[in-house]
Amino acid sequence: MAKALWAKWKSVKPRQKRMYLYLAILLGVLGWKVIPRPWFPTVTLETAHHIVYSTATREQAQDTAQKMELLYQAYSNVFGTLPKFQRGHPKLKVNLFKDRKEFRWINPGLGWAEAYYRFP
Repeated sequence: MAKALWAKWKSVKPRQKRMYLYLAILLGVLGWKVIPRPWFPTVTLETAHHIVYSTATREQAQDTAQKMELLYQAYSNVFGTLPKFQRGHPKLKVNLFKDRKEFRWINPGLGWAEAYYRFP
């Protein structure tokens, strides 16, 4: 099988090989610019309505989690009377990056963003 593929590759013209090489380089560059990189949080906090994964300091993560809880309470007070408002739901998962530079490294295909929502 490998010999057959090698023989077939040897029969390809040099111009076609060069085009395959260009395509491979283009796909590599696009992959580098678009594919998200792995991220490993150093701090995990759990609040009443959120689970916060963070690489920021514990104090910054706690401060942000507290502010998100206040925002959640304000949101539920305003929209809690709507018939489709769900009080019982799974905790919201939040990735908190230490700075903009780290956010852009992990998500290279995005422009500037304060929040980025994606399905699990």
